[in-house]
Amino acid sequence: SGFDPADKIHGFSDIVGGVPQEVANIVDCFKNPKKYRDAGVKIPTALLFVGEPGTGKTSIARAVVQEVGGSLVSRSGSDFVEIWVGNGARKVRAAFEEARNIASRTRKKVFLFIDEIDAIGKRADDGQQQNSEVQQTINALLKEMSGIEGYSSVIVIAATNFVQNVDPALMRSGRFTVIEIPLPDAPKRELMFKHYCKNKKLASNVDLTKIAEHTNNFTPADIEELVNNVSSLALQNNQGELTRELFVQGIKSIWHDRKNQGQKNININLSALDIAFQDEET
Repeated sequence: SGFDPADKIHGFSDIVGGVPQEVANIVDCFKNPKKYRDAGVKIPTALLFVGEPGTGKTSIARAVVQEVGGSLVSRSGSDFVEIWVGNGARKVRAAFEEARNIASRTRKKVFLFIDEIDAIGKRADDGQQQNSEVQQTINALLKEMSGIEGYSSVIVIAATNFVQNVDPALMRSGRFTVIEIPLPDAPKRELMFKHYCKNKKLASNVDLTKIAEHTNNFTPADIEELVNNVSSLALQNNQGELTRELFVQGIKSIWHDRKNQGQKNININLSALDIAFQDEET
């Protein structure tokens, strides 16, 4: 989620707009454990990133790994969803075993990233056997997570767009350190627009500060999509530059797409948008 997965993430400097302070603080914990232990602070062994689709949870997880200088083992929650009882639990144990083996071999911290962890705990309606499989998988995950406490070489980072769907057993106090990955505010959106427009030719009437102010509730992924769509429109129209009118058209297009998908995270007053960007009389 968030930024182009083809981009190489070397650390926090590659996350346009930066990372939440809480993430930076936890990375400091991982890099300087003695300082925190001496102060009586418990170092987390499992993080849960919570946020809207497209807020950059996966990219931030990869940046954490790079900042700490660790290795990454990546899974999706759906990888552990099985029909046959016991298969999901086996896959959970295998993922943790892989992480421990890499940690033992490399002497580095290994981060087990589980994307869409809510997929593991989804309640199925197709009978007792399915629910038994879900419960075994959840129990295996809890057992493995409790087993890495004190074994500081393996850290779990999980992510979800739908925290309300995460199994309650996983959300009990002390299991995960929950970190919200928020939607970017206007200054961060402006940084993102500047980043994605850095190799684009902008018309003189384009004010990225103003565009950022009028794209409230856009995620980093929405902003990247918007700039890409505007660039495509300019190409189709044989325009050599990106104009204000194309940006307004692009904003409306994304708004309508999200509305049609039933998403509530895009909340824009289209009338106010037109008024804000109408040509000023000279």
